Amino acid sequence: MKLSAGYLAIKTGQMKKIKNLYHLHEEKMKLRVHELELEKSIHKDWLELKENLNPENFFKESPSEHHNAHWLVNGLHIAATSLTNKILTRAEEKIEDKAEKGIENLKHKINYIIRKK
Repeated sequence: MKLSAGYLAIKTGQMKKIKNLYHLHEEKMKLRVHELELEKSIHKDWLELKENLNPENFFKESPSEHHNAHWLVNGLHIAATSLTNKILTRAEEKIEDKAEKGIENLKHKINYIIRKK
């Protein structure tokens, strides 16, 4: 947005005369509303992209939905889905183990501090 000599630059390149301070504030509010709408749209698109690329959802689409897909593609899809599920299961187990060990260590440290007092 350019302001010069009482004119407002519009996206199209046309200049619109600003009559008074009220009109300037009105235009600023319109631009702010437009900016917020664009930010909301970007945020929505980002969440959708993030959801689509999530490993759990990446292979949810059934191979039978691909009517013209080759049997090899279907087999690879099934194998990739199975492998992804195994990897996610192992990762979940490891995270749970680490969390339990961390909680146990914290519990021992707290008990040690309490006994020390």
